[in-house]
Amino acid sequence: MNHSLWGVGSVSDALDPPHKSDNDNRFIQLAWRRQHSPDETYSLQYTRSNKDYENAWVIPGAASGLPWDVPVDLNYTVQREQLEFQANLVLDAHSRAAYGAEMRRDEIQSHTFFAPGGSLSEEMYRLFGTWEWRPHAAWLANLGGMLEHHYLAGSTFSPRFSLHYLPSGRHAFRLGLSRGYRSETFFEQVPNYGVSYAGVLIDQIKIPSPNLKPEMIDSRELGYVGSYPELRLNLNLRLFNDHLQRLIEAVKQPFPAELSAGKRASQDQNIVDIDMWGAEYQVQWQPEAASRIVFNQAWIWQKARDHLIPGSNDENEMETSAPRLSYSLLAMRDFGQGVSASIGYHKVGQMSWLGEGDPIPAYRRFDLRLAKAWRTGQGRYELALTLQNLFRDQQDFEEEIDHQISANRAFVSLRFWD
Repeated sequence: MNHSLWGVGSVSDALDPPHKSDNDNRFIQLAWRRQHSPDETYSLQYTRSNKDYENAWVIPGAASGLPWDVPVDLNYTVQREQLEFQANLVLDAHSRAAYGAEMRRDEIQSHTFFAPGGSLSEEMYRLFGTWEWRPHAAWLANLGGMLEHHYLAGSTFSPRFSLHYLPSGRHAFRLGLSRGYRSETFFEQVPNYGVSYAGVLIDQIKIPSPNLKPEMIDSRELGYVGSYPELRLNLNLRLFNDHLQRLIEAVKQPFPAELSAGKRASQDQNIVDIDMWGAEYQVQWQPEAASRIVFNQAWIWQKARDHLIPGSNDENEMETSAPRLSYSLLAMRDFGQGVSASIGYHKVGQMSWLGEGDPIPAYRRFDLRLAKAWRTGQGRYELALTLQNLFRDQQDFEEEIDHQISANRAFVSLRFWD
């Protein structure tokens, strides 16, 4: 479980002045595993997570233009319970399989976002399986799929296929094809988000979207993994192309019940498609047993199509929603006696955050971590000090200087494991 208290709002925004936001998260996981033989294992896992978010303040009447102060309540509570069964079997000398089932229940409560009742709960069910076949020492094929019935999206089937070629123990090539879905959320399909006071509707912000369909992605990739022990170096390379369809974006719609003439409420619709191409690689170098250096680099290109308004701002935001170029360098050192250190440098190109986010210029980030580990009769411990964004250059989501400063963090952590 964790608890956080944040300062939100802005002194320059009379409708959202500085105030506190409270966030509580709780999580529990129980797992059972049974191994009948080296070729047959079964597992059952139960998880439950809760999130309580509090963000409420009062807008003065002078700021809203109304003759009274307006209380704003963005509080919500979310709960998810999940039960999953999985079996892993070796079928014969050349093939093995895995299959399973999952049941999930989602609940959300918010009198502001889902008026008037303020409470929703639904179930989702999944069946999944995969089959792995090795006809030859140099070839490995994998075929799988997932059948899902979602409380909002209905029934979908997600197939996947991959083929691996391993000419030696040091090199591997792969081809991958897959289709996946992202089901719409409560807040996308069935919201009723407005601001009311004393039974009077002041502003309708978001209305339901009964005709939404799940977003869909078709993915293709080529990959290579290579090991070069004489250089103490490992290489991982991937080329990919993703085609995303029916992406959900907010559209302004007339809402006759609003008091202010000409105002429009937001409604989500499936209106954008994206084609994405990219290349990424990772190099790991271990000059000696106690040291390791990892370098990552990625390029991404995107082309978007807005089927409602071609050439719209949604197209431009989608095409720049991922940085064209990003890279990172991580260096780790074990000094012995349980003492270790790591430093990380990240460079991210300019991009535009979707939703309520802003265009963000390119930024760099520098992190440092120092740790001390030790062992007792009860288990192992690690005490660590982490310093993040030492350059104070990182900006997430919004361009305001308040968010830039808040990204500069230092914290101490203590871990225990058997």
